[in-house]
Amino acid sequence: SSTATIIHRLYSGNTVPIIGQTTGWYQIKLSDGRVGYVSSTYIKLNAPTKEQKINIVISTAKSLLGTPYVWGGESLAEGGFDCSGFTQYVYKQAGYTLNRNSADQATQGIAVERTSLQPGDLVFYSLAGDGRISHVGIYIGDGKMIHSPKTGDVVKVTDITTSYWQ
Repeated sequence: SSTATIIHRLYSGNTVPIIGQTTGWYQIKLSDGRVGYVSSTYIKLNAPTKEQKINIVISTAKSLLGTPYVWGGESLAEGGFDCSGFTQYVYKQAGYTLNRNSADQATQGIAVERTSLQPGDLVFYSLAGDGRISHVGIYIGDGKMIHSPKTGDVVKVTDITTSYWQ
C-alpha cells in the first residue's frame, strides 16, 4: 500500500526484475535479495525479447495440455481448440498475430528445413497427402510438437520423428 514502510527508492531508469503482480502493483526483487512492491504507475515494462516470447509460447502451449479438440475452437471459452485455433491462441499470448487456419498460417514467417527446427517454430502437415496444408503444431524440441490433433482427442505432445509425421 502507499502507506507501507519504504524499503528502497528506485530512480527513473533503474531496472528491476518483476517477480509478481497484483492489482495496481508489481512485486520486484532488489539486487540485495529484498522483495517489495511498486505501484504500476511508476513501472515501465520492457518489451520481451525473442527468447522470452518463445518461452511464453512453449509455456502457454504446455499449460493447455489436456484441453479438448473442438472443431473451429479458438479459446478455452469455447471448450477447446482445433489445431490452428490452438496455435493462433498460443502465439497471441506472446504478442504474435497468426492467420486463422493452418494453410494461411503456413504463408506467414520464413520456411526452414526440418533439420533446422527450433523450439517455437510452427510445423505444418498435409494429412491427406495431397500437398495442401491441413494441420499445424508447435515444435518444442527433441523431435516433439504440441498440437490439438483431432476430434475426440486433446492437446498433447507428439513425437514427429515417427513415420506418420515424416
